[in-house]
Amino acid sequence: MTSPRSGATFYWETFVHSRIGHGYVFANTGNGHWFHLSVNLPAAIGLPALAAALLGGIAVALGAIGNPNGLVRRTAVVTLVFALAYFVPLGFAQVRFARYLMPLLPVAALWAGALWAMLAQRPGKLVAIGRWLWRMALIAVALFTFLCGIATAHLFAPPDPRDATAEWFRAFAEKWRTQTSERMAGAEQLIVALHDLPWFYTPPICPLNGGKKTESAFWSWQMTAPVRFVFIGDSLDDLLRARPHLFIASDYEYGDRLRLRLRDSQLLYRWLARFPSRTFRKDPTLPLLGKPFRWSPKPLPHDMRYVNPTVKVFLLRDGENERLGER
Repeated sequence: MTSPRSGATFYWETFVHSRIGHGYVFANTGNGHWFHLSVNLPAAIGLPALAAALLGGIAVALGAIGNPNGLVRRTAVVTLVFALAYFVPLGFAQVRFARYLMPLLPVAALWAGALWAMLAQRPGKLVAIGRWLWRMALIAVALFTFLCGIATAHLFAPPDPRDATAEWFRAFAEKWRTQTSERMAGAEQLIVALHDLPWFYTPPICPLNGGKKTESAFWSWQMTAPVRFVFIGDSLDDLLRARPHLFIASDYEYGDRLRLRLRDSQLLYRWLARFPSRTFRKDPTLPLLGKPFRWSPKPLPHDMRYVNPTVKVFLLRDGENERLGER
């Protein structure tokens, strides 16, 4: 929002893109407001922080009623009007990215802070004990939210599942190439099947991953590439005709299709299930612990997984064991 260009981008992302849809990503995900409250916000800040923010918002609203302090009333009116004016229309949109809620996070922090401040103003001995307990609870919430932030930041640290897949692929391709003299001479190519043109979630096994934006450059590169790529969409018939050695896919390609039980996707992945496969994924973890750290009851939202898509590699035939068969 610091320049006209960034302001226009924010407007398009929030108010235009959110209405035009985004493929299968948010299909059959129920009420938009509940989706933001039950999926996006818990993933963004954690359930404890979300509860503290909502309690703080209620406390701010109730505390402003009949309060002679003008600052308190203005704070309540401005934050509540902004939050409702932003959140209510957003919940009716077809696209429900977690990033659209970022403007509400400062308000949520302000409400949680207001809850802390209001507890400090209550007089009385019993209230003092309750105030101390509430403060300890809010400190625990802050520490837990801090751990959520560390685990989220860890997703940006290597290794990336796509890089791990590419490393495995290079080793496999080299082993495959050296199995026969024909392959070493380039008379036979390694065939890799993908759903579609390489995109950001595709392992870096080719130099171009811009989808339609780099399609012409990709086909020019493919003419002399040591690996032949075939794109099958969700068609099992196309996969059988292509007879690839490997099929590589990201959960961004198959996740929502399988969730929606689309017939072609179900047929394809039921057939693929008979073959050996490797799964490359990365869960949010805390440093030194090495175990997944879950702070949200549901999987991370679509746009919080951009840096760690799950990648599956199905070994259909390796030259030594021609397993690719019929339906």
